[in-house]
Amino acid sequence: MDLPDLSAADARLTGAGALDVGMTGGLAHPGVSFGASVDRATAMRRPIPHLELAATVNDINGLCAVDAKLSGSIDGNPAHGIVQVSRRSSERDDRGAPAFAGWHAKTLDIAIGSVSLKGAGTVDAQRFASGQIRFAAGALADLSPLVLTELAGSASLDLAASADGGQQSVRLVGKGAGIRAAGMAIRSFDLRADGADLYSHPVLNADTRVNDAEFGGQTVSNIALTARGNADTSTIGLSAKAAGFDLDAAGALTSKERTRFDLNRFTARRGAKAIVLQGPAGFTLEDGTVLIEHLALGIGTGRFTVDGKAGKALDLKAVASAIPLGAADVAVPGLGLAGTLDASSTIAGSASAPMGQYNVAVKQLAAPQTRSAGLPPIDIAANGRLDGGRASLNTTVAAGKAGTFTASGTLPLDATGPIALTAKGRLDAAVANAMLSASGRTVSGSVALDARVGGTRAKPEIGGVATMSGGTFRDSMLGTRLDAIEAKITAEGERIVVERLAAVTPNGGTLSGSGQVRVAPDAGFPGTVSIRGQQATLAASALTTAQANLALDVTGALARDPRIAGRIDLTRVNVDIPDRLPSTLKPIDGINHVNASGQAAARLAAERKAETLKGSKARPALFNASLDVTVSAPNHVFIHGRGATAELGGSIHVGGTTNGPVPKGAFSLFQGKLVVLGKTLNFTKGNLSFNGDLAPELDFAAEIQASDITAQVGISGPAAAPAFAFHSQPELPQDEILSRILFQKASGSLTTSQAVQLAGAAAQFASGGEGTVDRMRRSLGVDNLDVGAGAGGPMVGASRAIGDRLSVGVRTGASPSQSGVSANVDVTRHIRVESDVDAKGSTSVGVGTRFEW
Repeated sequence: MDLPDLSAADARLTGAGALDVGMTGGLAHPGVSFGASVDRATAMRRPIPHLELAATVNDINGLCAVDAKLSGSIDGNPAHGIVQVSRRSSERDDRGAPAFAGWHAKTLDIAIGSVSLKGAGTVDAQRFASGQIRFAAGALADLSPLVLTELAGSASLDLAASADGGQQSVRLVGKGAGIRAAGMAIRSFDLRADGADLYSHPVLNADTRVNDAEFGGQTVSNIALTARGNADTSTIGLSAKAAGFDLDAAGALTSKERTRFDLNRFTARRGAKAIVLQGPAGFTLEDGTVLIEHLALGIGTGRFTVDGKAGKALDLKAVASAIPLGAADVAVPGLGLAGTLDASSTIAGSASAPMGQYNVAVKQLAAPQTRSAGLPPIDIAANGRLDGGRASLNTTVAAGKAGTFTASGTLPLDATGPIALTAKGRLDAAVANAMLSASGRTVSGSVALDARVGGTRAKPEIGGVATMSGGTFRDSMLGTRLDAIEAKITAEGERIVVERLAAVTPNGGTLSGSGQVRVAPDAGFPGTVSIRGQQATLAASALTTAQANLALDVTGALARDPRIAGRIDLTRVNVDIPDRLPSTLKPIDGINHVNASGQAAARLAAERKAETLKGSKARPALFNASLDVTVSAPNHVFIHGRGATAELGGSIHVGGTTNGPVPKGAFSLFQGKLVVLGKTLNFTKGNLSFNGDLAPELDFAAEIQASDITAQVGISGPAAAPAFAFHSQPELPQDEILSRILFQKASGSLTTSQAVQLAGAAAQFASGGEGTVDRMRRSLGVDNLDVGAGAGGPMVGASRAIGDRLSVGVRTGASPSQSGVSANVDVTRHIRVESDVDAKGSTSVGVGTRFEW
C-alpha cells in the first residue's frame, strides 16, 4: 500500500509512506511479515528523513517467534531498535491443542534520541515473571513526533521481577521532573516500591511522592503514598493536598489465609463539605471475589452504606440516605448541584448477568444549567430491576409548572444490546423565557411529547411525535407578534420531520414551515427547512410596521453552516419618525441604571455580553449561515413624521453570512416632501443604496421655491454621517440659499435674532456641531444664553450659578417689562424659590416643585 500524502490521515503529518504485508509458512505453521516506512516526512513540523520498521512473526500456532527492527532518524536524532520475543516450548493439552507455556523476551533494545527502553525477561506458564526492564528519557520531547503530542521533561523507571520459591516479587524505582503531556503536568516525582509474594500473601513497602501536579485542569500540590510491611501486615497511608481540597486515608493489608484490607481512616474535604468514613471497613479478597463489610460514608448530612460480595459472584446491598448533591463539589469543584438523593439497591447473580432491583429518588434537583434555563427544581423518581443482561426502567421527572415526563422500558447492560424505551410528557414552553427575556422575547404554549428510543447505545434510534399547541411568540424590541402557533414534529430513526408549523400575525397574515433533519451531530444535523409567509406582519413597533410575503429555504448543516436562500417581498412598510430622536444611540456616559426593566434591561444585558466577548479571545462562531436572500419592495415603503412624507421602492440582495452579511441594491424614491419651519420641500430624487455594508449610502435631493430663487437641498454620504449641500438657480452662497429658504429674504436684510438662527442652522447642517449661540454662551462664561424674537420684539437673557443653590440672571428686551433681573434658590432637590424684578420695578415671588422620572 502506497501512501503518497500522510496529511490525508492526520494534518500534523506530511510526506509519503508505504506498507508491506506478506503471509509466509503454510496452513499448519503460518507466519506474517510486516514492513512500514516513511520518507521525506514531518511530524508536528519536525523532520523525519527516513524511518523504517520491519517485523516477522513465524509459526503463529507453534513457538511463535517475533523479530522486529527499527531504523532511521527523527528530528535529527538516530532511531534504532531490536525486539526478539518467542513463545516458550509449546505444551499440549489433553486434546492435543497448544497450551500456554509462557514467553521469553530475549532482546528488548530501543533508542530514539535520549529515550531508551532496554531489558530482557520471561513469563512462565504459571504467569510468574522474572527479568529487568529500564526506561530512561533525558528529554521526553524526543518522542513527541511519534506520539503526535507535545511532551516535555525527563524520567527514568527501573522494574525488576523475580519468582524465587514460587513467590512473585517486584521492585520498582523511578523519578522524573518537569513532565508535561496532554493536559497533565508534574513538577517532580520520586517512586520506590517493593512487593513480595504478590499472588499469595502480599507484603508492600513503598514511598512515593508527587509534587505540584495538574490533572484535567485541577492542581494538586502534593501526593504522598507510604507503605510499611512485614510478614503479617502492611500499613498503607495516602494523602493529597490541592487548592481547597484535602484527602487523608489509612489502612492495613493483612496476608494470612486470605488477603484482607482494613480501611481505618478516610476523609475527603473541600471547604465546609466533606466525605468521611464513619467506622472501620473491611475488604477481603478470596477466589476473585471481594467481601465488603461495614462500608459507611458520611456525605455531608447524608449517609451511604455498602455490604456484600462483588466479583465473580454478586451479593450486594447499597443504601443512600438524604445525601446532599452539593457534596459532589468535593470531587468536582464548581459543579454547583443542589438537592438530595435517596437510593437503595440489592444485586445478586454474576458480573456478566446481575439480578436485583433498585430505587432512586432525587428531590429539588437544581444545577447552573437548569437555573440559567429558568427551570424550577426537579424531582426524579426511578425504579426497576436487573435481569441478566438487561435493566428495566420506570422514571418520572417533575419540574413543577414546567412540566412532567415519564419514561419506561428496558436498557441493555452492554453496548450491543437493543434499547426499548418510551417517554411521554408535557412541557410548558414558557420555561424558555428565562433565556429569551434578556433579548426582549417571550414564548408560551404547551408541548406534548410521545417518544420512543430503540437501536443500541452505540447507534440509538429515536422515534415519536412532539406537538405544540396554543403557542405565542413576542419580540418587544422588533414588535413581532405570533399567535396560534401550532407545530407537529415526528422522528423516525435518524430522521426528524417538521410535518406542520403554522402561526398567525396580528393583521391576519400567516406563517408556515416544513422540513426534515437528519440526526447526525458530527455532520451538524444536515437537513432542509422551508419557511413561507403570506401578508405576515414581521414588525410592529412605535417606529416601524412591516408586512411581507416570505419564501425562504434553509439547507445544509443546520446547526453549523447552513445556506439560507429565497425571497422576502415587503408588501407594506410604514416608518413613523417620532417628534424627538436622540442625537446618538450611544447611552449617556456616567449613568447608573437601577432596577432596569423592559428594553433597558435587554440593552444592558446585550452591552455586558458584548464587553465579555470583546475581552475574551476571538474564536470562530459556532453558527454561521451563508446568505442568498432577495429583499424586494416594489413600492409601499412609506416614511412619515417630523414633516416628512415619502414613498420608496426597490430591492436588495443580501449575500455573505449571518456573521458578515453583504447587502447590495437600493431603494429609490417615488414621491416625497419635507416641511421645515412652515416651508415645503419637494423631493426630486432619493436613493438608499447598499454596497456590501449594512450602513446605507444616501443620495437625496429636494427642491423649493424660495423668494427669488429655486433652491435645491442635497443629502449624500453614509447614513451615519450624511453631508448636506445647498444649490440654487441662480447660484448663490449656501448661507444665502438657507436664508431665503428659512426667512424668504437675503441674509443682509435679517434681524439680529434671525442672523443668529441662520448661523446656528448653517453650522448644524455643515458639521452637526454646536451653533453660534452655544459658542457665544461659552465665551461669555454663562450657563444659559437665550436669544429670541417674541411678539414684543427681540429679547436676550443670560444666567449663571454662583453657588450650589443660588443662581442669578439678567434679561433685556424691547420693552421695560421684558428687561429685569432674577434670582433662584434651590431649597431642596425638588423645591425652588423664584424671584423677579423688571425694569418698571414690578416684583414677583413664587415657589416651584420639580420631579424627574
